[in-house]
Amino acid sequence: DLTTVGTILDGAAYGKFNFMKTTATLQGLNTTLENANGVLDFKGKDMHFYTKQAFINKQPIKVDGKANLNGNIDFDITANSIKIEDLFKILNTSSILSDKKDIVSPIKKINGNTKISIKLTGVVKDFGEILKKNTLNISGNLKLNNTTAEIKDLPVPAQKLYGTINFNNNDWQANLKGTAASSLIEVNGYSKQQKTDITFKAPSLKTDDLIKVLLKPNKNLSEIPSTNSLISFLAHYKNDSNKIDLKKLTAEGKFRKSTNNPQNNDIVINSGSFSIANGDVNLKNFDAKLFNSKIQANGKISEFYSKDYKISGKFNLSDFDISAFNTLKRLTILPPYIKSLLNAYENYQGTADA
Repeated sequence: DLTTVGTILDGAAYGKFNFMKTTATLQGLNTTLENANGVLDFKGKDMHFYTKQAFINKQPIKVDGKANLNGNIDFDITANSIKIEDLFKILNTSSILSDKKDIVSPIKKINGNTKISIKLTGVVKDFGEILKKNTLNISGNLKLNNTTAEIKDLPVPAQKLYGTINFNNNDWQANLKGTAASSLIEVNGYSKQQKTDITFKAPSLKTDDLIKVLLKPNKNLSEIPSTNSLISFLAHYKNDSNKIDLKKLTAEGKFRKSTNNPQNNDIVINSGSFSIANGDVNLKNFDAKLFNSKIQANGKISEFYSKDYKISGKFNLSDFDISAFNTLKRLTILPPYIKSLLNAYENYQGTADA
């Protein structure tokens, strides 16, 4: 039921379209609005579009927007719970969103549920080209609920993430809490005008969990002795480009014994600290027990992120029980050349300082 009045240059429309069980797609946007019911309401030079029911991949979503014949638009897209991996796929495979891909380029994989609120505003002269206009502003927020994310160049995935991500075109701001290797973490940061500033905090990261993740390709993780130690970790990443540069990462951390540390552990990390800056890793005052022997170490790994990294430092081992070699040489996780050295002899006995 639609009535039009006026001229081609100065016209108006009155009436409604009622759509039912409709399937709709937008060229260049890799998703489909399914089984949609709603109304397209015309009042003079103004238009109101809203859904009473709609789904994306069988997940309920709501679209409510207003526009006028001058080309001004204001649309809201909301969903109480939608799979974030579906949004990730839409963003990475839609040609009209190609200039937004850098926002999520650090993410390898993501899954979980999120509550979304997205707003589209701007001015367009042809509604058929509504999402192709660079002047269109896309803003909103995501509220994560038990989300898991794998980040490029980081060995530990972030799990059970809760919090909010706000965005405005290519700018974003995030406040998230979750776990990494079963330890609590907190991530706060933003990116504005391609400048990125992120802080990562882990007050009690379990050393054993981190070691297992780093050695995950090895199938003999049960052979790795437990250290029952913790790492307090604070990292800061700041860069004037949205491209990842790990040399811009700075971090400081400390080792400490776990409160439930058993007395008969073969390995116990007592204390020590480390820092990361300019691509170098420094280890200071590392103190540990290995088979009732004492280890002290200070060292540096230069150009840690390159294939040509260099290691320098001092390592002191006192009162080492050499009989431990009888156990160590049976570990399949050892490099072959070390195993061949240990297997050249047998019945190790005595103590040594190194």
